[in-house]
Amino acid sequence: MLYAHEVILNELAQGRRSTTEGIEWFESLPEDDQRKTLLALVADARAATSRRQSRYRDLGSAACF
Repeated sequence: MLYAHEVILNELAQGRRSTTEGIEWFESLPEDDQRKTLLALVADARAATSRRQSRYRDLGSAACF
């Protein structure tokens, strides 16, 4: 189950919400929720980077054979 902030971040990433909507939404959050949202965004970015690096390593290994 996704949390509300995860759904909104996902919609922003997919272009289903405008950047202006995202900024307005984020600025309307209490400071603690802004912090939690940023931490979730950082975690998602790190996970995406890790998956991408892993995929490239896998492709590089396959090319060696």
